Amino acid sequence: YTAEKYASDQSRLADAGVRVTVCQLTAGHEWTPEFSRLAGDFLAHVK
Repeated sequence: YTAEKYASDQSRLADAGVRVTVCQLTAGHEWTPEFSRLAGDFLAHVK
């Protein structure tokens, strides 16, 4: 996931009115404890 693609995706989502929270992890394709915590935080705020 390149920096250019990241910037493009963020711009596109902002243009569409989507609120984005960025979480950068060094987990690759692994489900880490940090990812679990962040996913749990996100799900706790989804109504």
